[in-house]
Amino acid sequence: MKKTITEVETAIENRIAELEEEYELDIYDRNDIREEEYQKAGWRHDPFPEELEEEDEEEEEDWHYHSMEERLNEVGMINLSIKIHCQKYRQCIFIVIITY
Repeated sequence: MKKTITEVETAIENRIAELEEEYELDIYDRNDIREEEYQKAGWRHDPFPEELEEEDEEEEEDWHYHSMEERLNEVGMINLSIKIHCQKYRQCIFIVIITY
């Protein structure tokens, strides 16, 4: 017989609390525990898995808006300087200076 959500959530909380006394659990560990407990209780899967914090997603999105120069400098790879000189009729010259 399938257990109720309240019963499963109580079992999950107890198991996580017990394991956190000995181990440092991350979101993936907690979601694995949740999935196991729901399956043991007769459910196909966990209907309410923990989600990653939105701050991490915002940082990843922000990364795409940096210039190539900022990204390369941030990871300490190279110093890159790009100069763009546009002339009449949309003809542009790109000057790239790379230093190590």
